[in-house]
Order: sequence, then C-alpha cells, then structure tokens
Amino acid sequence: MVVLNFYIPDWLYERLPLLYAAAGLCAMLFLQGGFAKFSGLVLCATAALVWSQRRQYRAREQKRLQFQRRQRRRHTNNTQWV
Repeated sequence: MVVLNFYIPDWLYERLPLLYAAAGLCAMLFLQGGFAKFSGLVLCATAALVWSQRRQYRAREQKRLQFQRRQRRRHTNNTQWV
C-alpha cells in the first residue's frame, strides 16, 4: 500500500470547505446541464459534511482536553495533602 505524505498549509486546510462550496455554487449557477448541477450539489454537500465533521471533532477534542485538565488538577490537589 502506498501512503502519500504531504503537507497542506493551515490557511488552505481551514478554507477547503469554503472552496468546495464556492466551486459547487459556481458549477450550479454558471454551468448548464444536469451533470453540472449534480456535481455542484455534491460539492456543496461535501463542504457541509467536512465542516460538520471538523466541528464535531474539535468539540469532542476540547471536551477531552478539559477532562484531562480536571483530572490533573484533581490529582495534583490530592497529592499536595499527602
């Protein structure tokens, strides 16, 4: 199995869903034909899905980090009295 290892700059990575949505809207508005409309719709749906998945992951990750901080504080507070 071949694994491609490349880096996408943060500024581009964060804007990819916006680029997907913009390309989808342009395809639906400026191109004619059913396939163009369908492709535009797929691009817009992909943008929404990517944005949603990133939002869910970041919320989950933030909760996990908050939990770890509380655990460390609790552990630190308990060991001070020993």
